[in-house]
Amino acid sequence: MTAPQKALYFREWGVARKALRNAGYSPKDADAERAQIHLDNDLPKSSKDFNKTTHLDLFITACRTIAGLTTIDIVDQTRKRLVHTISKLGLDDPYLNHLASCKKEGSEWKALPPEKLTHLLYTATSRAKAKQKKAAL
Repeated sequence: MTAPQKALYFREWGVARKALRNAGYSPKDADAERAQIHLDNDLPKSSKDFNKTTHLDLFITACRTIAGLTTIDIVDQTRKRLVHTISKLGLDDPYLNHLASCKKEGSEWKALPPEKLTHLLYTATSRAKAKQKKAAL
């Protein structure tokens, strides 16, 4: 996991732990629940062994369930991550919509499903690099 993902892991766990403590769990029992979340969701024993996406999503959802908060939409997380990654490339929305249209993927790039966003990511990354090279000359 990245440093921000680790911070998110422990922030979400902190909220769940506080909810458990408020419900009468001892500190030791509350901490045992974190290990139980890992077991119940077939997660690695250590968060250091999490993959960057699905493991963290499952853990956050379990923590939010304990805390009585809205859970994350695990199915849509991949699409959201791709939209975020493409957005950070520095290309504007009209240009990205044009790329999606040219590839016959759709006219609104942010609404594309993950498979098509992955293809758009490859193209957009290439275009963003070419733009940067051109600006450097």
